[in-house]
Order: sequence, then C-alpha cells, then structure tokens
Amino acid sequence: DNYTSASRVEDANFNNYGLFGELNHYLNQQDKLIIGLRADNWKAQDKRQMLSIGSGMAATKVANPSANKERHTTLMSGFVRLERDLINTPVTTYIGIGRTSRFPDYWELISAGKEAANNLSAFGVSSEKTNQLDLGLVYNHEQATGSVSLFYNKIDDYLMVQTNYPKVTANGTRMTTIVRNIEASTWGGEAGIAYNINPIWKIDSTLAYVHGNNKTDGTPLAQIPPLEGRIGLTYDDKTWTVGTFLRLVTQQNRFDLNKGNIVGQDLGKNNGFTIAAINAGYRLKKDMLLTGGIDNLFDKNYAEFVSRGGASVTGYDQSMRINEPGRSFWLKFNLSLN
Repeated sequence: DNYTSASRVEDANFNNYGLFGELNHYLNQQDKLIIGLRADNWKAQDKRQMLSIGSGMAATKVANPSANKERHTTLMSGFVRLERDLINTPVTTYIGIGRTSRFPDYWELISAGKEAANNLSAFGVSSEKTNQLDLGLVYNHEQATGSVSLFYNKIDDYLMVQTNYPKVTANGTRMTTIVRNIEASTWGGEAGIAYNINPIWKIDSTLAYVHGNNKTDGTPLAQIPPLEGRIGLTYDDKTWTVGTFLRLVTQQNRFDLNKGNIVGQDLGKNNGFTIAAINAGYRLKKDMLLTGGIDNLFDKNYAEFVSRGGASVTGYDQSMRINEPGRSFWLKFNLSLN
C-alpha cells in the first residue's frame, strides 16, 4: 500500500510518428526489385530535475544538466533488394542494401543509474545508424528446401551500455554505468536445409555464425553469440509423431567484459555445450493432438553466452551466469476448433 500510494513524478515524455512504404516491381520474368522507405519523427523531453548518483546509503542528489531539454528529429531508413529466379531451377537469389536509423529508447536516455561518459545525463547520446549489405539464395523443392544468407553491417553511433565504468570526481573515483556511442561492425551468415527422406521421415539442420567488432575500443563487440548448429529428425505418419533434436554451441572466447546493451553484459568467456531433446505425439482425432517430450535429455549443466540481465536495479548487478533448466518433462494437448 505504501508503494502504490506513493506520489508519481513524470521523468520523461516520448512521442513518435512513423510512415513506411514499400514498392515491388517486376523488371522481367526473372527479376524483381523491392524498394522500401521509412520516416520516423521522434520527440523526447527529459523532465527529471534531479539525478541520483551512487547507490544505497552513499547515493546523493544532484541537479540534472539536461533538465527540461528536448530532442526533436526525423530519422530516415530505407532498403533496395533485387531478387532473381534462376530459369528452370527452384532457386531464387537476392542481394540487398539498406540503412536503418534507431532513436535511443527510454532505457538508454533516461533509465536510472545510466550516465554519459562525460556527463551525468545520457540524454545527449546520438541515434544509432546501421548500413547493411546482405545476399543469399533460397532453394524450394518438393523434397527439399534450403537457404544460405550472408550479411555485413557497418554501425555508426552504436549504442553501447558499459558497467563498472570509472569516473574521477573531487572525492575520488566512483564506478558507474554509462551509455556511449561507438563505431562497430558485424558480419556473419546462416545456412539451413530440410530434406524429406520419404513421406514420413524428415531431417533438417541449420548453422549460424556472427562476428562483431568494436572499432572504437579495438575489442570484440559485446553480446555476440558463438557458432551454433542444430539438427533434427522427425517421424510423422499422420497418427504418431516422434522427433529428436540436437543443438550444438561452440565455446565463445570473443568477449568484452562489462560491455553490452540494455539487455545484458559480457561476463567473460563461455564454454560450449550440446543439448538433446526428444518428443512424441499421438493424434486422438483429426483435430486433437497429444504430445509430450523431454528437454535437456542428458541433464546438461550449461549457460548461454548472451546474458539476460533484465531490469537494471541499483545494487543488484548481474555478475555471474545463470544456468538454464536441467532435464525437463512436458505434456501438451492441442485442440483445433474448426
């Protein structure tokens, strides 16, 4: 009751209006051109008069240097993509270039406990701009489907959150969390295939990799997942279904301690792991399906590299990995109402 009856103070105000349009144009029987354009009008106002510096009993109140300041901008984004259907083959190839602009969100501009590197307020950080080149192909046949895609990103003013950042003050050095813009790049790709061995057996697999660089600091870009592969085998005779699944993740040695984004921070290197799962199902009727399975079949002790810190609560910074669930059993009933 004390919490719900406490007074509420508006700390920020955001307004956003957007417009998006897309054009599909067939150049000939084989080639299709797709063009998209987006405009976003953003307005934000910092209504905080005071900021809390530090945590716990040591927290102090100081005047907000960006109090009542407004930001008003229009961000443009767009892409061009060319697709080609190869004659007499079930293959489509594509190449595209695009640019996206992202206005900093509430958690990056206003959220408590976050500052700029040279300011007590992060309200002045720049919008993030991503320039991307992507290409690939898609294979679509009755017995098999597959795809391969590659991309390269150049990111200007990437919005990075950094914890345990030392700031020198008149009373010494204090550790804080900051939001700052850096120059970054990422590249990677993904490949996948699904193959129908016969009408009741199907195998599918995927492989994905991303490589990121923090060009400003000369370090790996934080919160980038390691190489990962998946493979699955499925049996389905329209009455019974059985499936197996294997997920293989390599060790991630490329990390940047205490850096990341509003979701999580790099905590160090992470070991690779292999996770297996099985499931089975029975169709009681055409519109009734009962399924059950076991996830993490071999009760593997593992944690993901990309952390999920959740809400930023002063005094409760995530400093260790949280393991994923062990062996889990589940049962599900599906009923389709036609």
